[in-house]
Amino acid sequence: MRKLVAVAAWLASHAMAHAVVLSDAQVLLESGASQGADYLLLVNQAPEREDLTAVFFNKQNAADSSRLGVETYTVDQGVDLFLVQAGDVISSAALAEGRYPVLKELGALAFVDVPLPGDFYLGLATTDYVYASEYQTRNVWGWAHFRNDGAGLRLLGSAVAYGEGGIVAGTTTAVPEPSALVLVCLGLTGIACVSRKTPRLTA
Repeated sequence: MRKLVAVAAWLASHAMAHAVVLSDAQVLLESGASQGADYLLLVNQAPEREDLTAVFFNKQNAADSSRLGVETYTVDQGVDLFLVQAGDVISSAALAEGRYPVLKELGALAFVDVPLPGDFYLGLATTDYVYASEYQTRNVWGWAHFRNDGAGLRLLGSAVAYGEGGIVAGTTTAVPEPSALVLVCLGLTGIACVSRKTPRLTA
């Protein structure tokens, strides 16, 4: 019984070995950017080293909204951008279902409208190539909270989950990788089976 508990614990810890959620410092916003764009968004693709990917984008104001559009981006693993709300789950499943308006996804560029004045969230999906099975397999998930007003855009907060299956926008709550959940479930199932087979002592 003790050995099985130890194995289950090892499986869970091994599955989550590279899992970490970091807030604020992993996403940067610069105004007056080059490349003919108004803003530069930088996202660090790795938790233990600096590996920045960049998106240059513009903002065009209307009466009560602003339109964001990507001008260009760095040619590396890149970062995908989606318009989300606080509480939304940002994960491969959510993106595959097309739940959120796309600003940038791989090579596809689009526009999104955000309130003026007001706050909004962008979901982030990128790749830490060290742990990726393929060059553009998304395994890093995050969000950035912005304020849009007459002074321009301001970055209010952000969080990025590395080695996780996703993240909940506006929080540091990670969504576990499906493989990690499978390993944990296998361990717990084994514990339950052994518990049922262990005879109980009666007085």
